[in-house]
Amino acid sequence: MSAPPPVEIDRLGVDDIFTQQARSSPDRQFLVHRALVLTYAQTDELVARCAAALAAVGVSHGDRVAILCATRPEATIVFLACARLGAVYLGLGTRVHARELTFVCEDASPSFIFSLREFEGRQYSDDVLAAAAAAGMPQPVLMTVGKDGSLAPEFSAFLDSTASVPLAQIDSSDAVAIIYTSGTTGRPKGAVISHRGLINIRHLFTIAPADQPRLLSVMPIDHIGYLGNELMAALLTGGTLVQLPRFDARDVAETIQAHRVTIWQGAIPTMLTRLVALDDLDSFDLSSLQRVWWAGQLPERVGAKILEFADEVGASYGMTELASITMTRPSDPLGVHIGTVGVPLADIEVRLEPMPNSLDSSSGAAASQEVFLRRTGMFLGYWNRPVETAEAVDDDGWFRTGDLGHWDGDGNLVIDGRSKLLVRSGGYNLSPFEIEIALESHPGVAMAIVVGVPDDEFGEAAHVSWVAASGSRVVEKDLRAHLQERLASYKIPKVFHEYRDLPLLANGKANRVQIRTSIVSPSSAPR
Repeated sequence: MSAPPPVEIDRLGVDDIFTQQARSSPDRQFLVHRALVLTYAQTDELVARCAAALAAVGVSHGDRVAILCATRPEATIVFLACARLGAVYLGLGTRVHARELTFVCEDASPSFIFSLREFEGRQYSDDVLAAAAAAGMPQPVLMTVGKDGSLAPEFSAFLDSTASVPLAQIDSSDAVAIIYTSGTTGRPKGAVISHRGLINIRHLFTIAPADQPRLLSVMPIDHIGYLGNELMAALLTGGTLVQLPRFDARDVAETIQAHRVTIWQGAIPTMLTRLVALDDLDSFDLSSLQRVWWAGQLPERVGAKILEFADEVGASYGMTELASITMTRPSDPLGVHIGTVGVPLADIEVRLEPMPNSLDSSSGAAASQEVFLRRTGMFLGYWNRPVETAEAVDDDGWFRTGDLGHWDGDGNLVIDGRSKLLVRSGGYNLSPFEIEIALESHPGVAMAIVVGVPDDEFGEAAHVSWVAASGSRVVEKDLRAHLQERLASYKIPKVFHEYRDLPLLANGKANRVQIRTSIVSPSSAPR
């Protein structure tokens, strides 16, 4: 079985789909983590025991259950147990700050929390115990994990329950997860995701079919990429999740080779850039990869390199509130995958609206327009944030993305940047994405990030922070000449900053706030 009947699927819950897969293919591998391998049937048994244990400590329909964990089977089991109970999963990544942990626990009021005791040298126990006490939660399950991938003994002990799983009446519009934004520009907001919202990921497979794939799972457990592009995609296609606790380029290459991964979808471009930068990449057998697709902008040379070992590549556009929105077609040439995010999925409505003062004064042509989206099953709102929800979704159900875009001549959507990231310099609106793409087309540049910095003459000036490709001897003069061949003169950054590396968020994207801070306050620079 690859998916439930399409006529019925929109009325199902996540657990309905998982249960059908477990019944139809009980012996098929579902979770692989290091040496641990769990079939659908084995996972189903663990999910039943977890749901029963959660019910025994008082968790019921609508209650939140938090887990602070790396990308491991414990998080997957907890999510599926929540889906079975009608509870709401609240994932917390290992890079969560203590203050953010406390805030999220106070804001979402989870009824129960699981947490790693330690991960890669960071201790979590004291922070989790303090947050649980402040939020009035019972004693957390603190988990000790080893490197072999086996379940934490404390987690296994929690599952040692003889209670039965209460029968839950679940509607596809019920909440199944809350995903908090990174919060780098303000107080985190929890996007409430329904069962239907995750099941909507099925429309991806209309454009790019998949049957029993072996999916790489490396996104943090508090990210829509983990719940949608990885976990839900596996459930919908009868696939296997090959999990890694965090992204490491060499670990990814070794895992693809060892476990014959066939699909890596929703990859952050930074991850792919680092993978192809491995000095010994050609020594790995990555020929099992049937498809690699990414979410965001990717340098053409990186896409071309991926095509040397993957059968197909693709690009998509998505966000927490709506999950996957567009995707390029497998038959598209590389230029489409690099330059666009493809066509809208079958259930997505897209509306582009001109922004105020949107004429490009250099040409008089219409500039990028703001992207509005609508679909059945998009997020239910921001948790405890009615004002922010009303600002994001209008009375007709259109979601204001804050993204800028336009259509190309073939009906593909091109994302030009974020309205909040525009650099307003000397009367021009500069798109950081446009400049970054131009810079990253230079073979000597591994990564480039453009931010606006206050400037007495221009109001704001574009500054670029860049990292040289391995072995490159490129200098600023070369990059300016490269840009002069590709961009109008006013779009060329005023100042270039070279770094050995750039700070990233937990989801693998560049931390633009920290990069800008390092420019304004040089003492904090990541040199």
